[in-house]
Amino acid sequence: MIRKLIIPIIICMSIYGCAITTSQKKAVDNLGKASESLGMIISNELPTLRKDTIEMNMVSLELRGAVQPDNLDSNFNNETLAVRIDAAKALACYGKLLLSLVRDDQTERIKKNSDELFTNISRFNTSASKIDFNQLGDKYSQLTGRPFFVSEFDTTVFLSINQSIQGLGGIFQKLMLFYYNYKKAKCLKKIVHTYHNEINKICYLMMNDFSTNGKGLIRDYKNTIDILENSVSGIRFINECCQRKIAVRGYYLLLQNETRMNSVAKKVESTLHTLINANNTLARYLENKTLSDLSDIESLTLTIRDLTESIKIISK
Repeated sequence: MIRKLIIPIIICMSIYGCAITTSQKKAVDNLGKASESLGMIISNELPTLRKDTIEMNMVSLELRGAVQPDNLDSNFNNETLAVRIDAAKALACYGKLLLSLVRDDQTERIKKNSDELFTNISRFNTSASKIDFNQLGDKYSQLTGRPFFVSEFDTTVFLSINQSIQGLGGIFQKLMLFYYNYKKAKCLKKIVHTYHNEINKICYLMMNDFSTNGKGLIRDYKNTIDILENSVSGIRFINECCQRKIAVRGYYLLLQNETRMNSVAKKVESTLHTLINANNTLARYLENKTLSDLSDIESLTLTIRDLTESIKIISK
């Protein structure tokens, strides 16, 4: 009788030892919240940048005719934005899935979040295949030592993850709670291992877009600001009341959008860089519980809070 009791206890203790620790859960929780928040911030920020660009070009056109009327959105066209928004949504979904796996979410929610992540990364890889990444500069190769590429997504790996997740409900009913947590931990490690490179590639693309030194969208935004600055520079010499009103509007846009570029865009870029480092740290930490330097992960909460406050200030 005692032997029958000891064997299951030993098995359960072995399984429990494979589950993630409290500190690992905290690390995943921090990264998950940061990924979800940053993805949502970028999804909201990109249409705002497009709107700003159109407004600035309209003022420049009215004052000087300095832009082409059929190119008011510059490079912020719908096709370009669609790729970036797919990327940002994938980043947010990655965070949501991580959170659902370390919190007490139901199996249905975990399955829903995993499906959303797969859908958004697949959409990103499809839309990103149209991009000539050679035009984006050396940001990716400088950071990784190899050129940017869009990999084919391995659906077989994801299907095996999904099968594990789908089995959680049954396992929870039949086995003990810590075995259920062990299965979630196993899924979590596999998801991070499978996705963290894909998420890093998304971050590199968006880092280039938000870098004033890169060749992405913020460079076009900066060029639009420069054109507007030249257009409003003669404001004191404009006599017509209508023209002066347009010029004053241009000066307001110039002040507001320079602040957005110098504050928000730079913080988005630095936050993405921190997120990449934290994502790599998490992948190692889930395999090595003794890893001590978690500063990248721990700093994400304050970094996201600072970015959110900057956006609130500019939006007022």
